[in-house]
Amino acid sequence: MTGQKIIEWSQEELLIAILQVLLNAARTHPERGAHKKMLVDILGIGSTLELDPAIERLRESDFIVTSGIRFQITDKGVQHLEEQLNPRLGNSD
Repeated sequence: MTGQKIIEWSQEELLIAILQVLLNAARTHPERGAHKKMLVDILGIGSTLELDPAIERLRESDFIVTSGIRFQITDKGVQHLEEQLNPRLGNSD
């Protein structure tokens, strides 16, 4: 890990960042998704163990699914990500 930048994420930021990476993966290679090591490398965190709580929370919320050792964003996950990034879209005030 020499020279690798470690980024500290809040739990909410990490959830959104994971969904963003998985959405990008779905757009470029829909059948493949992304694996933990890829997420660690892209997000600049220390280890795959740091992802486990966030991954579990996203799975429990049905925002992601596991396909073998890879993760894929669900339609519900895409909707949640869009709502988080564009909170005004959900309001009809």
